[in-house]
Amino acid sequence: MTIALPDQLAERARQVAINRGVSLDEFVRQALEVRLDVLDDPLFTTYAVYEGPAPSDLSERHDDYLYSEKE
Repeated sequence: MTIALPDQLAERARQVAINRGVSLDEFVRQALEVRLDVLDDPLFTTYAVYEGPAPSDLSERHDDYLYSEKE
């Protein structure tokens, strides 16, 4: 497989690979594995987990809703 990278990104990747003592190929494989694992984690999905009604101030008062005693 051949991929094209912008010069700055390729240089950053080379430097990280050198610092970690691995080849550029190995670094790219590791980076892809990490990224693909994150995509499989439901915590990082981009779709809504709950689609029901929610308070309009949920982002501001999430701790209150999560940790306060229910009324």
